[in-house]
Amino acid sequence: MDAILKASLPKLREKLLEALQAVLPIVAIVLVLCFTIAPVSPSILLCFLLGAVLIVVGIMFFTLGAEMSMTPMGERVGAVLTRSRKLPVILGVGFLLGFLITISEPDLQVLANQVPSIPNQTLIFSVAAGVGLFLTVAFLRMLLGVALQMGILLLCGWVGAERAQQDLLVCMITYTLLFSLTVTSFFSMPVTRYLADMLYEEREDAILPSFWGSSVLMLLIGCILYGIFLLFSGATLLQGLLCLWLFAEMILNWNGMSYLTAIKDYRGILCSFLAAIALSFGLGYLLVFILGAPVLEGMLFSITMGYGLMMVWDVVLLYRYFPQSDDSPWTFLRWVDRFLPLAFTGLCTNLGLFSHLVLYWSGPIGVQVKGLFYGAPYYDVPALIAFLSILITSINFVVSVEVNFYPKYRDYYSLFNDGGVVGDIVTAEEEMLAVLNRELRFTALKQLFCTAGVISLAGTLLNLLPLGFNDLMHGYFRTLCVGYGLYAVGNTVLLILLYFTDYLGAVLAAAVFAASTTAFTLLSLLFNTAFYGFGFLAGAALFYLVALFRLDAFTANLPYRVLGQQPIVAETKEHLFTRLGIFLEKQDAKNSKADHQEGKSIT
Repeated sequence: MDAILKASLPKLREKLLEALQAVLPIVAIVLVLCFTIAPVSPSILLCFLLGAVLIVVGIMFFTLGAEMSMTPMGERVGAVLTRSRKLPVILGVGFLLGFLITISEPDLQVLANQVPSIPNQTLIFSVAAGVGLFLTVAFLRMLLGVALQMGILLLCGWVGAERAQQDLLVCMITYTLLFSLTVTSFFSMPVTRYLADMLYEEREDAILPSFWGSSVLMLLIGCILYGIFLLFSGATLLQGLLCLWLFAEMILNWNGMSYLTAIKDYRGILCSFLAAIALSFGLGYLLVFILGAPVLEGMLFSITMGYGLMMVWDVVLLYRYFPQSDDSPWTFLRWVDRFLPLAFTGLCTNLGLFSHLVLYWSGPIGVQVKGLFYGAPYYDVPALIAFLSILITSINFVVSVEVNFYPKYRDYYSLFNDGGVVGDIVTAEEEMLAVLNRELRFTALKQLFCTAGVISLAGTLLNLLPLGFNDLMHGYFRTLCVGYGLYAVGNTVLLILLYFTDYLGAVLAAAVFAASTTAFTLLSLLFNTAFYGFGFLAGAALFYLVALFRLDAFTANLPYRVLGQQPIVAETKEHLFTRLGIFLEKQDAKNSKADHQEGKSIT
């Protein structure tokens, strides 16, 4: 008996980690909500925590027992079925197993009692038949999946693609993407504020020059820094030039999207994106599979051309919306000085989102692909897919929060500008804050349900994709889903702070997000790899709490914030970026004068 217990201890520890990974993310998000927007009594909270502990213990022993007894039985039955090579037998046994297992499921019995309008047996047998049918389809999917994998292997063998080449291609695109997003994140918010002010003042002729001025500045800074990295990265000359070309196109694309988003041309953005994807895949197929070009260089060139099409598309749209003019392209730099907290808000938010990825590349699960190109496939793939779970909050902010909150916000501030009476201002403030609280509550609940649904379905859906998901990757995915969900709600609160022009509070929350995510991720490197991702989750939770508490404190005395914190005399901030803009404007004037004189001398 002692020998059996000693042999089971490592397995028991492993199952405990798996149970903690499954339960702790949900516990964390429920606790955050209980202490913020959905408070509960201490007795209910204690019952919840006790139940969470019992669930962890139950899952631990259940999975251990299933692995020691049921899994070997299933493997042997499966081996016998596949050796029979009889498809009707495989499908028939699969249907029968799914049918019988579902009938014996206790949860289904409870569900049947909760639906009085349908007879219990009818509901149970209908669900059991459905599970059996889809289990049969799953057997067919596995057979087709094997054939698909064989086809991909044959295709890669025909073109000579190696796993190392595929990993290097992914790393190069990822590094180029992160570098471009980091550079543009510093300028995107001040540029967007400049664009909004110009549209409000009906100075559309100043917009196109600012696009080219901001693009040139970001290209100059970014290409120098990324070029230095590529020089020592271990990439070949052709690979480095293609990466630098792709980087320049991404800079123009991300900057152009800021302008197109401000004028709400989402259709144009979507069409350019789809056209870029179509050209990338079509040209890649032509170069690599038909003309026999090198896999890495051919696919990288195809992606570069796709982003090039997207860049041209976006620029054409900008020229369609805004007139050309001879205005200075450097005026926007004054807005960078005036709204410098916005620049650091964008930068810190970007660092908080990506720092955990970069740190894990250099950790135990990271692999050196080539030179300075590192990656962590077991972590990167779950992170990318988990990030998509916040799409509902991004859409909700545009179609719900802005639509319902902005009219109340506009009415409230118009009373200050148009000389409204105190009673009307107080009433407008109460209505605005009531709508804001309702929308934030609904946003958090929608993201909670979305996160819980994604986590619940992930075990089935992710296994359908040819991504090689294992238990460790599933654990990362669940943890990161909760982390990204908290980030999404926190980012919504941060955007509301920007509505109220609380730039100090916004940059404080973003700085806490960047610093805490980085610090907690570094701390998690000291623990078992199963706990990777909890650093980002903790940083996202802290970001959400800081942003929420700041918004609560700011709106607690809103009239004072609106009236008492405004400067008595208008301030003109002339710092680094303003002086840079003045210098560049003088250089442009000198060049224009020299060109004019040269033209006169020629004539």
